[in-house]
Amino acid sequence: MFARNIRFLYKLLRLNALADHSQLNVRLADHGADYRGKKVPLSITFVTTWHCNLNCIHCGSEINNKKEDKLKTARFLEIIDEMANAGVAKVGFTGGEPLMRKDMPQLIDRCASHNLVTHLVSNSWLVPKHIKTLKKLSLLMLSLDGDRQANDLIRGEGNWDKFVEAIKVCKDNGINVAGLTNLNGANAHMFSQMPAIFEDLDIPWYTQIFYDDYGVGDNANLSKDKRITGSNLGVSDDEAKEIVNQIRNSKNLLSTQRFLDFMEGQHRPISKCYAGISYAIVTPDGEMYPCNPADFDNDFAAVNLIDTEFSEAFSQLKLYRTGCATCTMGCHEEPNYLFSMRPSSLYNAYRATTYNS
Repeated sequence: MFARNIRFLYKLLRLNALADHSQLNVRLADHGADYRGKKVPLSITFVTTWHCNLNCIHCGSEINNKKEDKLKTARFLEIIDEMANAGVAKVGFTGGEPLMRKDMPQLIDRCASHNLVTHLVSNSWLVPKHIKTLKKLSLLMLSLDGDRQANDLIRGEGNWDKFVEAIKVCKDNGINVAGLTNLNGANAHMFSQMPAIFEDLDIPWYTQIFYDDYGVGDNANLSKDKRITGSNLGVSDDEAKEIVNQIRNSKNLLSTQRFLDFMEGQHRPISKCYAGISYAIVTPDGEMYPCNPADFDNDFAAVNLIDTEFSEAFSQLKLYRTGCATCTMGCHEEPNYLFSMRPSSLYNAYRATTYNS
């Protein structure tokens, strides 16, 4: 673990030493441009599947439930090998529900064979069936969006019980596990209770905020110019500020104070973005994008990893800058803080993989 952390710090230093800092700054003029600095791929997140066994009200994954996952096992394993050879340090698996992929044990095994930091986000239901595989993760993140009443309203009846069961099984088997809670209009009334819930469970947790601006949930079938903003699932900056102040001092909250400021509406627009420079996302179609908003932008061209070797594909990624001035997707803000080498982000990244040790 220590050696792996030192290697990661070295890569962060190299990333920033060889950066074109003017292009790290978010400028509309750089949209679609080639990056002039040295790209250092460090983290890749795979949306592993379109399929999910739940129908959460804020997600919209059911829209794609019948789509084929075009990235098949053999090529997926090759990509992991290519990523490791290119120096990638961290892999994330999300979905859909990633444990619905029958080859997920093979994918996690391959990541483990390369000593990659490997995270997976799950809805808990399939966790007990995959304990042997999940022991090889660096961190398993399980979604919980409130107390029993609020969570099951958002995620479906019985999910609270499945979450609690999964936490117990993980702790009994030494799996490093954390909660992930999405602040939205359906749980804002009780969000101040989340610190106590996770303290009772004795696990760390992350939080982020729901914004319905990127083609998910009720907006999934709408063109970009017709999407609803501030829908009944959204939370205003004023509401977020009040709620965030109630959770800031949660002793096991791993979201950084800087990110909590961001949830309140501060530090916007984002100042630096490493999307397509040190991290990227890959869809179940095998298409690589700098970030999630780029995936939702039909005018932005992806690079397909099914046909292109990883290093070559990553080098071809253009900068995505058209929506950054209004970007509220916090799942990208914490990585940007980490890659900027903010001390609190480095510390919390370390805590996340050692909390249950």
